[in-house]
Amino acid sequence: MGRSTNRTGTNITRNRLHVAVQAVMAERNQGVPEDRRMLSRIGINLGDILIEGDDILGDGVNGAARLESIDEPGGICISSSAYDQLRA
Repeated sequence: MGRSTNRTGTNITRNRLHVAVQAVMAERNQGVPEDRRMLSRIGINLGDILIEGDDILGDGVNGAARLESIDEPGGICISSSAYDQLRA
């Protein structure tokens, strides 16, 4: 998981990276037997975080984890608050 910053441009770039990662994974999985495909789930959320050593904690992380858990393999789930920021 990447570390968040206050710079909107950095966060938008990171979200575009998530989309690119999923696209590359889908391309690499073409022709691979279904039981051997590598699929990931990505949850994107906007919220406060706290960094303690190597741990990243807080509502922002918890929300992203919840979104990731309800997403389908190979997908990206984005919170409405993060979506609103990307559209602004």
